[in-house]
Formats: sequence, structure tokens, C-alpha cells
Amino acid sequence: MSYKNGAVLAESGNSSNNMKYRDYASSSNGGPRLRVAFMPVDYKGGGHSNPVYRSFVTPRVRLFFFRKTKNLVSHCKQTGKVLRFLFISCRCMDCVAFRKKYNCQLLIVMLLYFSGTGNSRWVANLLGKLLDERVYALLDIWGDELLLDLEEEEALGFVFPVYAWGPPALVSGFLSKVRANKIPSYVYFVCTCGDDTGKTADIFARAVQEKGWTSPAGFSVIMPETYVCLPGFDVDPKDKEQKKLREAVGRIEDIARYVAARADKVDCKEGRFPWIKSYLIRPLFNRFMTSAKSFHVTDACISCGKCVTACPLHNVRLEKKHPVWGQNCAMCLSCYHHCPKHAIEYGRMTKHKGQFTLER
Repeated sequence: MSYKNGAVLAESGNSSNNMKYRDYASSSNGGPRLRVAFMPVDYKGGGHSNPVYRSFVTPRVRLFFFRKTKNLVSHCKQTGKVLRFLFISCRCMDCVAFRKKYNCQLLIVMLLYFSGTGNSRWVANLLGKLLDERVYALLDIWGDELLLDLEEEEALGFVFPVYAWGPPALVSGFLSKVRANKIPSYVYFVCTCGDDTGKTADIFARAVQEKGWTSPAGFSVIMPETYVCLPGFDVDPKDKEQKKLREAVGRIEDIARYVAARADKVDCKEGRFPWIKSYLIRPLFNRFMTSAKSFHVTDACISCGKCVTACPLHNVRLEKKHPVWGQNCAMCLSCYHHCPKHAIEYGRMTKHKGQFTLER
């Protein structure tokens, strides 16, 4: 591979967010080109001898563009900033020589998510788009050999819902079993919740530390309520749902900026009495409230099988045209919320309560 000295790194056609990127490098045989946006993560603007060509949000991840490679490198040398750069299109080319020459760090992130009703999947997909990174359903890569193939300096992110003020047992189980070919350079999590997280951050950090990794960052995103299996718990009114989703977009954009900067930051809404919720109530909930025995169907069931396909753990099957639940239940309530006839109930707790799903 040969690098074009002084090539334009990235430029904006106008003041709008309709950006045009130019390649700084291409393969000598005319193969795929690499488009890249450079971002001095802690640059604050102001007077500067190597002017920033333009800075704006796209999409809401703050990027700074320089006219030429030498301007960018000169800026970093003068200000003593560590340059990180965010790949926009692909990582198919070996850029080790470029990184060594200009003392740059490559930002790569693998995102794994678990989601029952769609909240965490929605967050993971939006975050993945902002970072232009790989997003996988955690259960899609679950197998006998849980080995993650990480690239050099790759970050590892987890997105999951909060269950009883802690990570789902499935996520904790994954962390205890997974191995990686390299130690992730940066491990972080994003948890979704209807209200507060309790001590989810501490529980996740301990699970990561047991693997010999560190998790310096974690964030919460308030999303529409989905838990309905206890008195006083129900889905949100429609207007509140929409308000939460609108606010979540800005929150995820902020999180993308922190991840791009590899920030050491834990920003979770713990709520009141977090220790009691996570360390007293949560163990009781996991022992007595995670059984599928109370699930049943009413006469409204039309045997459509959507509960079977909706279950992420394949714990539901049809027998005599009616769903039957096994013992491997995550209490994600995906079956309940996806039923088109609202025919699935959990004991008497869910009677007259609402449903919510967030599609892709």
C-alpha cells in the first residue's frame, strides 16, 4: 500500500451535513479505498496556526477536518494532543504504517447486545451507526466456544436491559464464559431502563474484572417501560413513550462521543436506595420471580406462533396449537409483548396491562 502525501483527508462540500470524503490512501492495485475522518478528541477550538477546515456534527459525533495531513499532524504536535481517528467506511486495509508514522490510534468497536422487546437492540443499532461499527446480537454468537476475534486496540461494548437493578443473568453468564484472542483495549456498557439502574454499573464492572479486564465506562439510557409482572408496574402512556425515545436519541449521541474519546466515565441513573435494590431485592427477585411457570394463554390465542419466534432463548414451543414454556426463561417478556391478541398473561399480574415493542 502506498500513502498519498498531503492528500485531503476529508472535506465538506458546504455548511450542511452533506459531507464528501476523499481517500487519504488507496491500494496500489486499485483495490478498495479507505475513507477516514480525523478527530482530535480533546480539541476545544480557538486560535490555531493550522486551521480546522470545518467542524460540525455528523451525525452528532463531533469531528474536526483538516485540509492536509501535514496540518493535522502539525496540530497534534503543537498542542500535544493524542490523535484518535474514527473510520467512516471500512477497515479492510492495513494502516499500521500510517499509524506508526503519525502516532495515531485506531478506533474500532465491537458492540454486543441482548434485547427482549427491542429497546436495547434499538440503542445498539443507533450507537453502531454513530460509530460505524460492528453490532451483533449476543445470542447470535453464543456457542460452545465463546471466543471473540478482536482486532488490535479494539474496544468491546455491551448493550443490555436492566433486570431488577442489575444486568440480566444471561449477560453475566456470557461474561463468565467468553474468551477473546486479545484483551479489549476499552470495555464499556450501555444499559437501558425505564427508570433507574441501581448498582448495575458496579455489578458489571466486577464481572469484567473477574476476567482480568477493566471497564472504565458505563452509561444508562432511559427507555419505555416493559416490565409488567408486579403490582404498580406497567408500560408507559404513549406520549411518555415518545418523549423517552426522543430524549434517548440525544443521550445516545452523547454516549457515542464518550466512546469515541475512550473516556473514563460512569454515568448511570442509580435512583434512590440503589444498594438495597441491587443487593437485597435483586437476589430475591432472581430466585422467586424468574420462573416461566406463571405464563399462560387465554382463549384469545390464535396459535400464530409469534411468541415462539419472539423468544430469544427459544424457550417457547407450540403444543396442541398453544404455547408451552420451558425452564430456560430470561423474563424478558418478549412473548407477552409480541402477542398480537394480548392472549399471554403472567398469573394475574398482567391483566389489563399494556404492551410495548420497539421494532428494528
